[in-house]
Amino acid sequence: MNGTVAPWGREIVVEQAGGVPYRVYEPRTRCVASLLDHADHWAGRAHVVQGDVRLDFGELRGVVRRKATQLRHHGIGPGDKVALLGWNGPDWVVNVWATWWLGAIPVLVNSWWSTREVEHAFSLLQPRAVLADARLARKVPAGTPTAPWSTPTTVDGPLPQRATGDDENDPALILFTSGSTGFPKPVVLSHRSIISGLHALLAVTKRLPQDLGNAPASVALHTAPLFHVGGVQTLVRGVVVGETLVFPEGRFEPHAAMDLIAAHGVTRWSAVPTMVSRLLDARAERPVRLGSLRSLTLGAAPAHPTLYQRIRDELPSVEARIATGYGLTENGGQATAATGRDTRDRPGVCGIPLPTVEISFGDRTADGDGEVLIRAASQMLGYFGDAAGPIDAEG
Repeated sequence: MNGTVAPWGREIVVEQAGGVPYRVYEPRTRCVASLLDHADHWAGRAHVVQGDVRLDFGELRGVVRRKATQLRHHGIGPGDKVALLGWNGPDWVVNVWATWWLGAIPVLVNSWWSTREVEHAFSLLQPRAVLADARLARKVPAGTPTAPWSTPTTVDGPLPQRATGDDENDPALILFTSGSTGFPKPVVLSHRSIISGLHALLAVTKRLPQDLGNAPASVALHTAPLFHVGGVQTLVRGVVVGETLVFPEGRFEPHAAMDLIAAHGVTRWSAVPTMVSRLLDARAERPVRLGSLRSLTLGAAPAHPTLYQRIRDELPSVEARIATGYGLTENGGQATAATGRDTRDRPGVCGIPLPTVEISFGDRTADGDGEVLIRAASQMLGYFGDAAGPIDAEG
């Protein structure tokens, strides 16, 4: 890693935030947009690939600043909420980074929502502007302020410098969790939330930036929506470790996913268990060589031990690298991690807490079951518009 990027610490300290003690790494990065400083180290390597479109690391910062200039012309600045309503692709990646670059707050809208759900979210959050791709623009309520989805090739005026926020506890992102009793709830994550979760995952996987050097290229197939918290984790991780993200051109289709793995030499795939089982079924119908795949992470739903066995039998290149974990949007994503060895030796396990995560269990039954309680620097500031929320005085 070049000398312009400060090392990421390995020491864990306890610091107070809002009167609550959190475990955090020191030293650490405190602003999400500053993660783009890592992109220059991977110049010459593709960052995003979708069909014939390719965005390289070396051009990422320039494209983001150009998009930020466009957004600034639409009156967007620090602290403004900017809603993103679109499908995965290079434009989505540029839009979220450009919003962060200006010190604004991306609001990640679920592209599968009904018009009624979109209207409810916009009514609650009152975004300064909405960026919607051509396929989803019809869901934007009439009269809502908008800005272009695509990035211009040229812009007028100087390109903006990165906004300088000095408080890692400021809001950095709003995304939604399932509304089990009503509309989806808007979760507010701080800069600390996003970066501390990333820092912990890089530490436990031995991928801290200063340890990477000129590490071989990692190529990840990304088949989950970027508006999901797992998509956010993939995005910020990718720019730090120099990972190429390969996006399908449409919805998940197992035969197309196999072809992408083979064509791009995909080494890593994080997927929902049903996607993996569908791919294995498709491969039984039409065998495709998938020997480049080295790492497979299952998440977002429980995986049955029989699926783990199928993966080991039918995808031997990922043997002992089938990882999983437990997390939730309110925690900024992952809270526990299980290694491939864990999933092999202890079927059903979801791992141990990440180094900065504390877990306890409340209201235990006689069998020992109880409510999962999590305190972590990665957890949300709260639900937008809900002063009470589920976080107690002890965090």
